[in-house]
Amino acid sequence: LSLSTFLLHVDGTGGICTVRVQTNLSWTATCNKSWVTLSPASGKGSQEMTLTVDFNHGNYSDDANVTVKAGNFSDSVIVMRGVLSQEQKTTFSAGEDSKIYFAPANLQYKPSTKSWRFAEHAYDVIGMGNTNFSDTYNGWLDLLPGGSGENPTRTITVASYYKPYVDWDIHYSSISGGYGHYWRSPTYEEMSYIINERKNAKKLYGLATVNNVAGLIILPDYWAAPEGITFVSAENGFDGYNKNVYTVAQWEKMLANGAAFLPCGGSRLGNSVSESVVQGSGNYWTSTPSPYNDDYLYYLEIKGHNVSTYSNIYPFYGHCVRLIRKIGEESPYPPVIN
Repeated sequence: LSLSTFLLHVDGTGGICTVRVQTNLSWTATCNKSWVTLSPASGKGSQEMTLTVDFNHGNYSDDANVTVKAGNFSDSVIVMRGVLSQEQKTTFSAGEDSKIYFAPANLQYKPSTKSWRFAEHAYDVIGMGNTNFSDTYNGWLDLLPGGSGENPTRTITVASYYKPYVDWDIHYSSISGGYGHYWRSPTYEEMSYIINERKNAKKLYGLATVNNVAGLIILPDYWAAPEGITFVSAENGFDGYNKNVYTVAQWEKMLANGAAFLPCGGSRLGNSVSESVVQGSGNYWTSTPSPYNDDYLYYLEIKGHNVSTYSNIYPFYGHCVRLIRKIGEESPYPPVIN
Protein backbone atom coordinates (compact mmCIF):
# COMPACT_ATOMS: atom_id res chain seq x y z
CA LEU A 1 0.00 0.00 0.00
CA SER A 2 1.23 3.49 -0.83
CA LEU A 3 -0.25 6.94 -1.42
CA SER A 4 0.79 9.35 -4.16
CA THR A 5 1.70 12.08 -1.67
CA PHE A 6 2.17 12.52 2.06
CA LEU A 7 1.34 16.26 2.27
CA LEU A 8 -1.30 18.53 0.75
CA HIS A 9 -1.51 22.31 1.12
CA VAL A 10 -4.91 24.05 0.77
CA ASP A 11 -5.62 27.76 1.31
CA GLY A 12 -8.37 29.09 3.55
CA THR A 13 -11.03 28.87 0.85
CA GLY A 14 -10.74 25.08 0.84
CA GLY A 15 -10.89 23.09 -2.36
CA ILE A 16 -10.72 19.65 -3.95
CA CYS A 17 -7.60 17.48 -4.02
CA THR A 18 -6.89 13.99 -5.26
CA VAL A 19 -4.67 11.26 -3.85
CA ARG A 20 -3.95 8.04 -5.66
CA VAL A 21 -4.26 4.90 -3.54
CA GLN A 22 -1.91 2.22 -4.87
CA THR A 23 -2.58 -1.33 -3.67
CA ASN A 24 -3.87 -4.71 -4.81
CA LEU A 25 -5.96 -5.12 -1.64
CA SER A 26 -9.29 -3.82 -0.37
CA TRP A 27 -8.81 -0.58 1.53
CA THR A 28 -10.65 1.95 3.74
CA ALA A 29 -9.86 5.60 4.46
CA THR A 30 -10.71 7.78 7.45
CA CYS A 31 -10.00 11.37 8.48
CA ASN A 32 -9.66 12.77 11.95
CA LYS A 33 -11.32 16.12 11.06
CA SER A 34 -14.88 16.73 9.89
CA TRP A 35 -13.83 19.46 7.43
CA VAL A 36 -12.39 16.87 5.03
CA THR A 37 -14.77 14.62 3.05
CA LEU A 38 -13.41 11.52 1.34
CA SER A 39 -14.82 10.01 -1.85
CA PRO A 40 -14.68 7.12 -2.15
CA ALA A 41 -13.79 6.23 1.43
CA SER A 42 -13.16 2.60 0.52
CA GLY A 43 -12.29 0.53 -2.52
CA LYS A 44 -10.41 -2.41 -3.93
CA GLY A 45 -7.20 -2.06 -5.84
CA SER A 46 -5.53 1.12 -7.02
CA GLN A 47 -7.70 4.18 -7.69
CA GLU A 48 -8.06 7.94 -7.16
CA MET A 49 -9.57 9.27 -3.93
CA THR A 50 -11.03 12.80 -3.82
CA LEU A 51 -10.59 15.00 -0.74
CA THR A 52 -13.07 17.88 -0.44
CA VAL A 53 -11.79 20.48 2.03
CA ASP A 54 -14.16 23.03 3.58
CA PHE A 55 -13.15 26.69 3.96
CA ASN A 56 -11.55 27.81 7.23
CA HIS A 57 -13.38 30.70 8.90
CA GLY A 58 -11.25 30.47 12.02
CA ASN A 59 -8.28 32.61 12.97
CA TYR A 60 -5.59 29.93 12.71
CA SER A 61 -4.39 27.46 10.12
CA ASP A 62 -4.96 23.82 10.94
CA ASP A 63 -4.30 20.31 9.67
CA ALA A 64 -6.03 16.98 9.23
CA ASN A 65 -4.72 13.44 8.96
CA VAL A 66 -6.16 11.05 6.36
CA THR A 67 -5.29 7.40 7.03
CA VAL A 68 -5.72 4.58 4.52
CA LYS A 69 -5.62 0.96 5.68
CA ALA A 70 -5.34 -2.17 3.52
CA GLY A 71 -4.99 -5.46 5.38
CA ASN A 72 -2.06 -5.07 7.78
CA PHE A 73 -0.72 -2.04 5.90
CA SER A 74 -1.46 1.67 6.40
CA ASP A 75 -0.32 4.99 4.98
CA SER A 76 -1.40 8.56 5.57
CA VAL A 77 -1.47 12.05 4.11
CA ILE A 78 -1.51 15.31 6.05
CA VAL A 79 -3.80 18.12 4.81
CA MET A 80 -2.53 21.57 5.80
CA ARG A 81 -5.27 24.25 5.59
CA GLY A 82 -4.72 28.00 5.68
CA VAL A 83 -7.14 30.71 6.87
CA LEU A 84 -9.45 33.11 5.08
CA SER A 85 -8.38 36.74 4.98
CA GLN A 86 -10.73 39.30 6.53
CA GLU A 87 -11.61 40.42 3.01
CA GLN A 88 -12.57 36.90 2.01
CA LYS A 89 -14.73 36.51 5.12
CA THR A 90 -16.80 39.62 4.41
CA THR A 91 -17.16 39.91 0.62
CA PHE A 92 -19.86 38.84 -1.83
CA SER A 93 -19.35 37.50 -5.35
CA ALA A 94 -21.16 39.83 -7.79
CA GLY A 95 -19.78 38.24 -10.96
CA GLU A 96 -17.36 35.56 -12.09
CA ASP A 97 -14.34 37.70 -11.13
CA SER A 98 -16.04 40.42 -9.09
CA LYS A 99 -16.16 40.85 -5.31
CA ILE A 100 -18.09 43.57 -3.48
CA TYR A 101 -18.83 44.93 -0.04
CA PHE A 102 -22.25 46.27 0.89
CA ALA A 103 -22.37 49.72 2.50
CA PRO A 104 -23.00 49.44 6.25
CA ALA A 105 -26.54 50.87 6.02
CA ASN A 106 -28.99 52.64 3.71
CA LEU A 107 -28.22 55.98 2.09
CA GLN A 108 -29.94 59.02 3.62
CA TYR A 109 -30.30 62.62 2.41
CA LYS A 110 -31.10 65.89 4.22
CA PRO A 111 -32.47 68.39 1.67
CA SER A 112 -32.07 71.57 3.73
CA THR A 113 -28.30 71.14 3.94
CA LYS A 114 -27.82 68.89 0.88
CA SER A 115 -26.09 66.42 3.20
CA TRP A 116 -25.56 62.69 2.66
CA ARG A 117 -24.83 59.90 5.09
CA PHE A 118 -25.28 56.21 5.77
CA ALA A 119 -27.88 55.43 8.42
CA GLU A 120 -26.44 54.75 11.86
CA HIS A 121 -27.51 51.10 11.84
CA ALA A 122 -28.24 48.58 9.10
CA TYR A 123 -31.82 48.20 10.38
CA ASP A 124 -32.62 51.95 10.42
CA VAL A 125 -35.30 53.24 8.03
CA ILE A 126 -37.08 56.60 7.84
CA GLY A 127 -40.40 54.99 6.93
CA MET A 128 -43.36 57.35 7.25
CA GLY A 129 -40.99 60.28 7.71
CA ASN A 130 -40.62 60.25 3.92
CA THR A 131 -44.06 61.90 3.66
CA ASN A 132 -42.09 65.14 4.31
CA PHE A 133 -40.37 64.79 0.95
CA SER A 134 -39.37 68.27 -0.30
CA ASP A 135 -36.23 70.21 -1.21
CA THR A 136 -36.42 72.30 2.00
CA TYR A 137 -37.11 69.58 4.55
CA ASN A 138 -34.74 69.74 7.54
CA GLY A 139 -34.78 66.02 8.29
CA TRP A 140 -33.42 62.87 6.74
CA LEU A 141 -35.05 61.00 3.86
CA ASP A 142 -34.28 57.56 2.42
CA LEU A 143 -36.92 56.76 -0.23
CA LEU A 144 -35.16 58.35 -3.17
CA PRO A 145 -36.13 58.51 -6.85
CA GLY A 146 -34.15 56.20 -9.12
CA GLY A 147 -31.09 57.63 -10.83
CA SER A 148 -31.65 61.00 -9.16
CA GLY A 149 -28.12 61.65 -7.96
CA GLU A 150 -28.19 65.27 -9.14
CA ASN A 151 -31.73 66.05 -7.93
CA PRO A 152 -32.71 63.68 -5.11
CA THR A 153 -35.93 65.49 -4.12
CA ARG A 154 -37.49 65.55 -7.58
CA THR A 155 -41.09 64.29 -7.38
CA ILE A 156 -42.55 64.96 -10.84
CA THR A 157 -44.15 61.77 -12.21
CA VAL A 158 -42.73 62.02 -15.72
CA ALA A 159 -39.96 59.52 -16.46
CA SER A 160 -38.17 61.71 -19.02
CA TYR A 161 -37.36 64.27 -16.29
CA TYR A 162 -35.07 61.68 -14.68
CA LYS A 163 -32.89 61.18 -17.74
CA PRO A 164 -30.04 60.84 -18.10
CA TYR A 165 -29.94 58.67 -14.98
CA VAL A 166 -27.29 59.87 -12.54
CA ASP A 167 -26.14 57.47 -9.85
CA TRP A 168 -25.51 58.53 -6.24
CA ASP A 169 -21.85 57.65 -6.75
CA ILE A 170 -21.23 61.31 -7.63
CA HIS A 171 -21.64 61.99 -3.89
CA TYR A 172 -19.45 59.12 -2.67
CA SER A 173 -16.80 61.50 -1.36
CA SER A 174 -19.30 63.52 0.68
CA ILE A 175 -20.89 60.33 2.01
CA SER A 176 -17.55 59.05 3.26
CA GLY A 177 -16.20 62.41 4.45
CA GLY A 178 -13.76 62.73 1.57
CA TYR A 179 -11.46 59.99 2.73
CA GLY A 180 -13.47 56.81 2.25
CA HIS A 181 -13.97 54.32 -0.51
CA TYR A 182 -15.80 54.71 -3.78
CA TRP A 183 -19.45 53.76 -3.30
CA ARG A 184 -22.04 53.27 -6.05
CA SER A 185 -25.32 51.51 -6.78
CA PRO A 186 -25.19 47.86 -7.79
CA THR A 187 -26.08 47.05 -11.37
CA TYR A 188 -28.93 44.68 -12.15
CA GLU A 189 -26.37 42.08 -13.22
CA GLU A 190 -24.47 42.34 -9.92
CA MET A 191 -27.56 42.07 -7.75
CA SER A 192 -28.92 39.20 -9.82
CA TYR A 193 -25.62 37.34 -9.51
CA ILE A 194 -25.59 37.75 -5.72
CA ILE A 195 -29.16 36.52 -5.29
CA ASN A 196 -29.44 33.96 -8.08
CA GLU A 197 -26.12 32.83 -9.51
CA ARG A 198 -23.19 32.71 -7.08
CA LYS A 199 -22.20 29.39 -5.56
CA ASN A 200 -24.74 28.27 -2.93
CA ALA A 201 -26.77 31.42 -3.68
CA LYS A 202 -30.03 30.28 -2.05
CA LYS A 203 -28.21 29.22 1.09
CA LEU A 204 -26.77 32.71 1.47
CA TYR A 205 -29.85 34.88 1.89
CA GLY A 206 -33.15 34.78 3.72
CA LEU A 207 -35.97 36.91 5.13
CA ALA A 208 -35.50 38.06 8.71
CA THR A 209 -36.47 40.46 11.46
CA VAL A 210 -33.70 42.45 13.15
CA ASN A 211 -34.52 44.69 16.12
CA ASN A 212 -38.22 44.37 15.19
CA VAL A 213 -37.57 45.53 11.61
CA ALA A 214 -38.40 43.15 8.72
CA GLY A 215 -35.99 42.76 5.83
CA LEU A 216 -33.52 40.61 3.92
CA ILE A 217 -30.24 39.21 5.22
CA ILE A 218 -27.56 38.49 2.62
CA LEU A 219 -24.55 36.46 3.71
CA PRO A 220 -20.98 36.64 2.34
CA ASP A 221 -19.60 33.83 0.18
CA TYR A 222 -17.70 32.21 3.03
CA TRP A 223 -20.29 32.45 5.78
CA ALA A 224 -19.86 30.89 9.19
CA ALA A 225 -22.64 31.38 11.73
CA PRO A 226 -21.49 32.80 15.07
CA GLU A 227 -21.85 30.54 18.06
CA GLY A 228 -25.48 30.31 19.14
CA ILE A 229 -26.86 31.82 15.90
CA THR A 230 -29.00 29.84 13.47
CA PHE A 231 -30.12 30.96 10.01
CA VAL A 232 -32.98 29.66 7.84
CA SER A 233 -32.14 30.42 4.22
CA ALA A 234 -34.18 30.90 1.05
CA GLU A 235 -33.39 27.29 0.22
CA ASN A 236 -36.20 26.44 2.66
CA GLY A 237 -38.71 28.76 0.96
CA PHE A 238 -40.36 31.98 2.12
CA ASP A 239 -42.97 32.32 4.83
CA GLY A 240 -42.82 35.85 6.21
CA TYR A 241 -40.06 37.45 8.24
CA ASN A 242 -40.33 35.37 11.42
CA LYS A 243 -38.15 32.36 10.62
CA ASN A 244 -35.08 34.42 11.50
CA VAL A 245 -35.61 36.82 14.40
CA TYR A 246 -32.58 38.54 15.93
CA THR A 247 -31.92 40.98 18.74
CA VAL A 248 -29.45 43.81 18.27
CA ALA A 249 -26.80 41.81 20.14
CA GLN A 250 -27.33 38.79 17.90
CA TRP A 251 -27.27 40.94 14.77
CA GLU A 252 -23.97 42.53 15.80
CA LYS A 253 -22.41 39.06 15.92
CA MET A 254 -23.68 38.34 12.42
CA LEU A 255 -22.48 41.73 11.21
CA ALA A 256 -19.00 40.98 12.55
CA ASN A 257 -19.00 37.85 10.34
CA GLY A 258 -19.88 39.88 7.26
CA ALA A 259 -23.69 39.66 7.01
CA ALA A 260 -25.65 42.48 5.34
CA PHE A 261 -29.21 43.47 6.29
CA LEU A 262 -31.50 45.32 3.86
CA PRO A 263 -34.51 46.50 5.90
CA CYS A 264 -38.01 46.95 4.55
CA GLY A 265 -38.49 50.67 4.01
CA GLY A 266 -41.49 50.60 1.69
CA SER A 267 -41.86 52.85 -1.33
CA ARG A 268 -42.97 56.41 -1.99
CA LEU A 269 -44.88 58.23 -4.72
CA GLY A 270 -44.84 61.99 -4.33
CA ASN A 271 -45.44 62.49 -0.61
CA SER A 272 -47.50 59.33 -0.23
CA VAL A 273 -46.08 56.44 1.81
CA SER A 274 -48.09 53.45 2.98
CA GLU A 275 -47.35 52.35 6.56
CA SER A 276 -48.32 48.74 5.83
CA VAL A 277 -45.99 48.69 2.83
CA VAL A 278 -43.14 50.14 4.92
CA GLN A 279 -43.52 47.32 7.44
CA GLY A 280 -43.66 44.49 4.94
CA SER A 281 -41.93 45.49 1.71
CA GLY A 282 -38.43 46.56 0.75
CA ASN A 283 -37.36 47.96 -2.62
CA TYR A 284 -33.75 48.73 -3.53
CA TRP A 285 -32.64 50.52 -6.68
CA THR A 286 -30.05 49.24 -9.11
CA SER A 287 -28.43 51.54 -11.68
CA THR A 288 -29.67 49.54 -14.70
CA PRO A 289 -32.52 50.62 -17.03
CA SER A 290 -34.83 47.89 -18.30
CA PRO A 291 -33.90 46.70 -21.83
CA TYR A 292 -37.63 46.39 -22.56
CA ASN A 293 -38.57 49.94 -21.54
CA ASP A 294 -35.75 52.39 -20.83
CA ASP A 295 -38.14 54.58 -18.82
CA TYR A 296 -37.93 51.87 -16.14
CA LEU A 297 -35.12 50.97 -13.73
CA TYR A 298 -34.51 47.55 -12.22
CA TYR A 299 -34.77 47.17 -8.45
CA LEU A 300 -34.50 44.43 -5.85
CA GLU A 301 -37.96 43.66 -4.47
CA ILE A 302 -38.34 42.13 -1.00
CA LYS A 303 -41.68 40.77 0.17
CA GLY A 304 -42.72 38.28 2.83
CA HIS A 305 -43.26 35.59 0.20
CA ASN A 306 -40.62 36.43 -2.38
CA VAL A 307 -37.32 38.10 -3.26
CA SER A 308 -36.97 39.21 -6.88
CA THR A 309 -34.23 40.90 -8.87
CA TYR A 310 -36.38 41.14 -12.00
CA SER A 311 -38.74 43.94 -10.94
CA ASN A 312 -38.62 47.28 -12.77
CA ILE A 313 -40.59 50.50 -12.45
CA TYR A 314 -40.61 54.22 -13.24
CA PRO A 315 -37.76 56.08 -11.52
CA PHE A 316 -40.08 58.68 -9.98
CA TYR A 317 -41.04 56.15 -7.31
CA GLY A 318 -39.01 56.46 -4.12
CA HIS A 319 -37.08 53.37 -3.05
CA CYS A 320 -34.26 52.60 -0.63
CA VAL A 321 -30.63 52.80 -1.74
CA ARG A 322 -27.90 50.42 -0.55
CA LEU A 323 -24.59 51.24 -2.17
CA ILE A 324 -21.78 48.79 -2.82
CA ARG A 325 -17.99 48.97 -3.13
CA LYS A 326 -16.33 46.76 -5.71
CA ILE A 327 -12.87 45.56 -4.79
CA GLY A 328 -10.25 47.07 -7.07
CA GLU A 329 -12.61 49.63 -8.63
CA GLU A 330 -11.43 53.24 -8.72
CA SER A 331 -13.69 56.28 -8.62
CA PRO A 332 -14.23 58.14 -11.91
CA TYR A 333 -14.71 61.34 -9.89
CA PRO A 334 -12.17 63.46 -8.00
CA PRO A 335 -12.63 63.54 -4.21
CA VAL A 336 -14.49 66.55 -2.83
CA ILE A 337 -14.43 67.18 0.92
CA ASN A 338 -17.51 69.03 2.19
